[in-house]
Amino acid sequence: MTMRPLTSIMSVACLMAFFTPAFAQVAPQKPKAKPARIAVTDCRTVSAVAAFFGEEKTRAFAEGNLDTALDLAKSRLTADGKVGFVVKDRKVTCKNYIDFGSLIGQEQKCLAQAQLCLRAR
Repeated sequence: MTMRPLTSIMSVACLMAFFTPAFAQVAPQKPKAKPARIAVTDCRTVSAVAAFFGEEKTRAFAEGNLDTALDLAKSRLTADGKVGFVVKDRKVTCKNYIDFGSLIGQEQKCLAQAQLCLRAR
């Protein structure tokens, strides 16, 4: 039994229509639950600064310095007997610092800040 070209094209079109997403049954998705807010107390601002050429590198240095400053603050608080830390509101802001002209370029200064808080018990 041989199929005619028109019949084979129509059968392929029917198969493609059957397997398209419009014909597929999709189970309704449940809305994603928002993460639980962690109750915190006694927040402190931890800051770090970096100055370098190029905003991307300076921003990365400031983030690294902030991580170091957060670790140091956590170790000091742990030495005082406090445990359970939450880091909130990390942000880095950069601005032009010194313009050395067209030969060297513009130096950037970035300030990285975060809130280091204790978990409420």
